Amino acid sequence: EPSDLSPGTPVPDEDSVVFSKLTYLGCAEVEALRMVSILRSQCQMPLDVTLSVPGVSEGTVRLLDPQTSTEIANYPIYKILFCVRGHDGTPESDCFAFTESHYNAEIFRIHVFRCEIQEA
Repeated sequence: EPSDLSPGTPVPDEDSVVFSKLTYLGCAEVEALRMVSILRSQCQMPLDVTLSVPGVSEGTVRLLDPQTSTEIANYPIYKILFCVRGHDGTPESDCFAFTESHYNAEIFRIHVFRCEIQEA
């Protein structure tokens, strides 16, 4: 099974597009975590919300008013590019964020949330 393969093991052919002659330059998790830290410490007017996350990849993440369940905003799953959670043992351990492509991928936004329920 592919999940049993170690890094460096050739992956069996599958129906896919292959891009060659690329150079990997790294990832931006550190930048996302930096934004979590900044927004957690500097937010002047936090907004209490309920987040509805679908159980299927075709769904939509919805931001709801916790009192009325009225939708405030929505984010189709296919537009969510990256998710990050604050590291354990840091002030941001109660936070998570996701990056969303906005307006035809010309703009990217990081949405940051703080959760009062640690286990959630």
